Amino acid sequence: KEVFGFAKEWMIPKFPLNGSDMLKLGYQQGPELGEKLEKIRLWWVQEDFMPDRQACLNYARQQGSV
Repeated sequence: KEVFGFAKEWMIPKFPLNGSDMLKLGYQQGPELGEKLEKIRLWWVQEDFMPDRQACLNYARQQGSV
């Protein structure tokens, strides 16, 4: 019962990046930007939502701009 209570109350944290952040890093607007942003979001989820905004920006820089 405790597990269900926790799951019911737990909310997914808000992803700390958006398209504007990606543009500022040198990514070009278009479908590729969305694909890169989704790749970074999936990495963030795999890391248990722990990377903060700066860590996500650093990861985005490592992915290279399009």
